[in-house]
Amino acid sequence: MTLGYGTAGYLGPTIEAHSGVRTTLTFRNEITAHPHAADIDTSLHGLDESVRTTVPTSLHLHGAVTEPASDGHPEQLSLPGQGHVHHFDNRQDATGLWYHDHAMPITRLNVYGGLAGGYLLRDQWDTGLPDNPWACLPASTNSR
Repeated sequence: MTLGYGTAGYLGPTIEAHSGVRTTLTFRNEITAHPHAADIDTSLHGLDESVRTTVPTSLHLHGAVTEPASDGHPEQLSLPGQGHVHHFDNRQDATGLWYHDHAMPITRLNVYGGLAGGYLLRDQWDTGLPDNPWACLPASTNSR
């Protein structure tokens, strides 16, 4: 068993967004049991037996300029059946980012289980298209 975002069985889809264009992402925790439940060390700070089946999550877009309400900080938890709507204003130049779980104190286990994915922020110079203005940048393999 592994974890994934959306319909992915492991990891999440690569999201392509555009600089200056807001992206809204709705996240919902539907985890019924942790794939590493037997290996969770409940003696660590903040963990107890409940995390084996009631897995907390928090979606964080790593490296993004993000408003606090959508940052996915470690204590912005969603338990199974709960979720959060994130708004990413993409107020930065083109870059490669990644999104991942950030729930305290189980981040490492959730990411290792599969809660991570790519986020490509495009702009007028890095379009991801075959006719990209900077010819040295590769075109995206994702369909638009």
